[in-house]
Amino acid sequence: MSLIPSLSDYPTTFEVAGARVVSGQFTGIVLVLYHLPGSAAVLFYDELAAILDCFVVYRKPIYLAGDFNIRLDRADDPHAVQFRLLIESYGLQLHNTSTTHRLGGTLDAVTFRSDAGCPQTVPIVDIGLSDHHLLQWTINTARQVPCHPWRRLDFDQFQSALSSSRLCQSNSWPDDVDEMASVYAYKLSSVLDWLIPAREIVRRPHHSDRGSTVNVPFFEATDASARAPVCVIMSSRCFCF
Repeated sequence: MSLIPSLSDYPTTFEVAGARVVSGQFTGIVLVLYHLPGSAAVLFYDELAAILDCFVVYRKPIYLAGDFNIRLDRADDPHAVQFRLLIESYGLQLHNTSTTHRLGGTLDAVTFRSDAGCPQTVPIVDIGLSDHHLLQWTINTARQVPCHPWRRLDFDQFQSALSSSRLCQSNSWPDDVDEMASVYAYKLSSVLDWLIPAREIVRRPHHSDRGSTVNVPFFEATDASARAPVCVIMSSRCFCF
């Protein structure tokens, strides 16, 4: 696990920490956020958007979790509506959770990108260290990836298919370079899918990883001095930051 570099313009309406979590062949980005009570709502959404601008470019599963200090259990709450619209505009989904505060209400949540895979459940546990409860979710680190059976490729058929395709007919080539690149990629993948159709294979974590899941618990207290550190657990190893 490695920490994400700090941003030069650090937000003023929330505290945030990020880490790149690696388990076997799985790599994901975990962001943990604490929305400061009483901060300006408009500024909060602007600063959150600035953070997401930096992280959605990662071609890795992304999880955003934390104490958002928004009543997410109230569908008609304007702040909850605005929060949902914002994260959905970045391709993130909000996982439904039960009550996360000792006095009631859902203030803490987990959001994820569709390529990360939806956690089946997000258990809520009162561990007695805060008026906010512990959120946990499990990530399956086995990944299905498309793979062509290259040993079965018949080179004569491959050459014949390419020779009769648009790629070998210079009079039909487009003038635009980007369009030509698209034609090349599309035709080549079409020929390969016809000759050696791709199949899904499961890539599992390395045996040294001691497990196939990543558990990421998170909890917060309302008093900044009492908040516990974020703890990321990967198999039998634990990291805090």
